[in-house]
Amino acid sequence: MISQINDGLVTIALAMMRPLGLTMLFPLLQIGSLGSSLIRNAILLAITFPMLPIIYAQPIVHQGWGWISFIPGEMIIGLLLGFCAAIPFWAVDMAGFLIDTLRGATMGTVFNPAMSVQTSIFGLLFSQFLCALFFISGGFNLLLSALYTSYHYFPVGKAMMFDRAFLDFLLAEWQVLYQLCLSFSLPAALSMVLADLALGLLNRSAQQLNVFFLSMPIKSVLALFLLLLSLPYAFHRYQQESEVLYRHVSQWLATHE
Repeated sequence: MISQINDGLVTIALAMMRPLGLTMLFPLLQIGSLGSSLIRNAILLAITFPMLPIIYAQPIVHQGWGWISFIPGEMIIGLLLGFCAAIPFWAVDMAGFLIDTLRGATMGTVFNPAMSVQTSIFGLLFSQFLCALFFISGGFNLLLSALYTSYHYFPVGKAMMFDRAFLDFLLAEWQVLYQLCLSFSLPAALSMVLADLALGLLNRSAQQLNVFFLSMPIKSVLALFLLLLSLPYAFHRYQQESEVLYRHVSQWLATHE
């Protein structure tokens, strides 16, 4: 009886390591977004329940203290999944900070509970929009699907190889991060650059005009106008790129079968 209880506790501990690594990087499952560690731990337990019978059936659970050596590997796999899932949220935060920097409003930073960092006003707005879109469009189902699929290709105890394919995969994910940031912020950024150019030419002909105080409201209006026009298309592209990210992760996992 005691051995069965011990094996059950070991199974729960191993099953929670991979989702725990995921929540360390994924913004929506961090303590700052959920409110307390108790809620986060409850969600982790709910996520691990479907995998408990599979992990309990593996021999490593019943081999004394050897299971402790598998904890770092489980955490690394979870961190990698959390990194891939957090890319769209980091990208919109970067895009919002870039827009606020160009319009001169970076002094008005606010705390973003999803990222647990200080961010700009537009960065917080875009993050909240993307959080709602993530749950509405089924992004959480894709995340759980990738997590459970990883147990098929990386069962508990299998080491992950840091080979050339792994480095190429990370490089591709970083490229997606910057592509999403630039594609989201480029219309507003381009309009503000053109506004600066026009105000600079205007200041050459009317030097007594205080361009500095005129530039911020003009650029803010232009950024808001273009964002209202491009926001539906931008978030639709984010939804498509999130599905592409999921396919990239699935294809990379399939190479380890």
